Amino acid sequence: MFVTPADFIDAKGGNAVVAKDVGVSEGAVALWKHRTRIPRAVWPDIMLRYEDVTLHVLLAIERGEPGSHGVSPSVDDPATLAPGGSRGAEKNERNLSRTGAMA
Repeated sequence: MFVTPADFIDAKGGNAVVAKDVGVSEGAVALWKHRTRIPRAVWPDIMLRYEDVTLHVLLAIERGEPGSHGVSPSVDDPATLAPGGSRGAEKNERNLSRTGAMA
């Protein structure tokens, strides 16, 4: 299960392996671990190299969510749906209300 960038990097073989696979320096990968963040600019390269790492997985790693090991939430799973049956609607409304964009 990947919860942090370090979890992902270690599971894929460590800094040197991930750096080679993704086409970045070992130092860059070490910074991902240190900063606990994988830059979005390299996400396409990661998804191309590792079939089990989807956008959903990378977003979950970015948020530090457990259970982000290549399993997308089920469309039929009510726990993954916001009230009213739409994914993320509640979160989007909260974000809009904070910015004042919602009337």
